[in-house]
Amino acid sequence: MADEKSGAPPSGTAEQAMNRVLAAERDAGRAVADCEARSRDIVQDARQRANRIASRTDERITLMQMRSAQRTAATLRQLQQAQQSLDDQAGEPLDDASVSVCMEDVAETLTTAAHGGFGKRDAGQ
Repeated sequence: MADEKSGAPPSGTAEQAMNRVLAAERDAGRAVADCEARSRDIVQDARQRANRIASRTDERITLMQMRSAQRTAATLRQLQQAQQSLDDQAGEPLDDASVSVCMEDVAETLTTAAHGGFGKRDAGQ
């Protein structure tokens, strides 16, 4: 009877409380382990996705570099052909007809420039 008057809980109740606490700790430990496993999965998925994106980016860069190199090579070929064409034309002797055409072109350019551009500038001064 002395135990009942002292206010101490019966031993069965304390044992049950401890068992509940231990069970709650186990549940919390499992929940933490589950969260860690899910976070590892999420990180792994993110890394895989990042690797796929990087791989596609590298492929696109390589393709752009190839296209750029092809365009540059084509442009260089065109410039070389144009230069060769000019070199071939420069090697030909001038005949009277070519000189006449050239002089007419120069005369037309000079007279057009004199009437169009120079006159307006002189008038403004």
